[in-house]
Amino acid sequence: MKKQQLLFGGLGLVLGWSLLRKYLLHWGARPAEKRYQSSPIPAASSRAITIQAAPDQVFAWLQQIGYQRAGFYSYQRLERLLGLPIVNAEQIQPQWQQVAAGDSIGIAPSLPAQVLTYQPGRELSLGFGYSFLRFHWAFLLMSPEKINAEPSPNKAQSTRLLVQTSVEGAAWAQFIWCYLLEPLHAVMEIGLLKGLKQRAER
Repeated sequence: MKKQQLLFGGLGLVLGWSLLRKYLLHWGARPAEKRYQSSPIPAASSRAITIQAAPDQVFAWLQQIGYQRAGFYSYQRLERLLGLPIVNAEQIQPQWQQVAAGDSIGIAPSLPAQVLTYQPGRELSLGFGYSFLRFHWAFLLMSPEKINAEPSPNKAQSTRLLVQTSVEGAAWAQFIWCYLLEPLHAVMEIGLLKGLKQRAER
């Protein structure tokens, strides 16, 4: 009986994620944003949010993310439950504002990321992972009117933040990512977008 319950429970979770996946993979993203390619590898997910703050202000919060830095502005209690000792900053810290392409930024303990692209006020992209599964994580700051986002009462002080994740690797690793780890990543990344918006709009 317990094996059957576990089996049906597992199938229920897979089915539930399959139904929610399309929505969560493109949470907040407009059609033009879904088509945008920030990497030679097709994006596995595109999520976006409009922030009522200037791009430079948004970027100041963005460029300090990372483990043993400003955290990821997401759900800290969930991070702690996962055993990640991450503390999310509530202020912009000068010591984390110096970033350059080639720098190393921690994603988690023993998981460093390399800064692939660094364009202040415009783009930050990170590459990380393992030999069997690699990630390209890109943050792009755009003008809302250029990608048909909702109108802003103050367009000069409005930023559209698009986050895209591209994944490549072994088929078995991508399967595990898709059905076990991607749902968690979706929740945490949406939390990051909301948390960054909350801080930048203060």
